[in-house]
Amino acid sequence: MERTVMSSAREWVREKPLPAAPTTGRSLPIGATLVSGGANFSVFSRSAERIELLFFDRVEDARPSRVIPIDPFTNRTYHYWHVFGPGVEFGQIYGFRAHGPYEPDRGLRFDPSKLLLDPYGRSVAVRKTIAVKQRVSRATTPQRL
Repeated sequence: MERTVMSSAREWVREKPLPAAPTTGRSLPIGATLVSGGANFSVFSRSAERIELLFFDRVEDARPSRVIPIDPFTNRTYHYWHVFGPGVEFGQIYGFRAHGPYEPDRGLRFDPSKLLLDPYGRSVAVRKTIAVKQRVSRATTPQRL
């Protein structure tokens, strides 16, 4: 349930209640999977030292509204990093941030300043101000979860 509060700038804003804390989740299926009560996120990375799940409220947002660190001890099964996000609904905008070695000679180019797309995602949210040249085909048409 939302409530209206006065911000420090003396503006009235809507404040969403804080979602429940994330839980361990499951390694399979890979990608984002909506289930009762939220969504399970799972991504593969053999060489990452740390992965974070970032949520955004709007496509235009430059900063995430919530960052969930994925614990390598409790939220990792083999090379699958996973977490369950309670309260996540269809249409949630998200991405990953991966931390690890930057060793191009070994094929490792981790850069935590970059937002990573879900490699198993079915669509990509793009700001209206970005021109995207799109070829319509079965492979590029966004699909629902």
